[in-house]
Amino acid sequence: MTTVNSDIYAYNHNGQNIKVHWSRDTYDEKEYTDRIEFNYKDVDVSECYNDKKNVYWYDLTGFMCNIIDKIGKDKFDKFKNYYNECEILDNEYIILDNKIYKPYINTFPYGRFTYYIIEMKMKDGRLLDGKSNIDIRCTSPYYIEECNKDKLISMLKYRVKQYYKEKKIPPEGEYLLKEETEKYNKILQWFEENKIKSYVLNFISN
Repeated sequence: MTTVNSDIYAYNHNGQNIKVHWSRDTYDEKEYTDRIEFNYKDVDVSECYNDKKNVYWYDLTGFMCNIIDKIGKDKFDKFKNYYNECEILDNEYIILDNKIYKPYINTFPYGRFTYYIIEMKMKDGRLLDGKSNIDIRCTSPYYIEECNKDKLISMLKYRVKQYYKEKKIPPEGEYLLKEETEKYNKILQWFEENKIKSYVLNFISN
């Protein structure tokens, strides 16, 4: 891991000026992680993120400050653990009606490329995938849909959620992860008890 860029930003939250330390760490030419660090109301905040979901340093800074305002210093560490678990579940799986589903993923290495098949069958037999109408003549693997795992998963999530919204038909039971679903609902219960459930879920699903 190498830090390739860093800066210090000024952020104003409810009249309080906050100094936000931002840095970007890279693992290879394609993967990177951004980090923000700041102190607000005697709470040290350190959070990693990337902009794949269109969340930037100022969005995350404001969100964390609002959480501290809502739940206070004593509960923040527990919130951070739950929030990070929710982020992982939201990134890796498909969440419908508070249930966690894992799509079928298969990989086909071909030379220096890796092709993916990512799909999910709904209970009415409809098979959904993440492919889009991208010109397969593109030479860069980032733009060839079968090589872009993140894009395939993102498109599949959108299609599954739209299908469920329109037809009220969930995925087949074989995709349901019971243990992760129980964990997720335990976290939701804690969010609900602390009156931050809607705020947190809206931010995560942005």
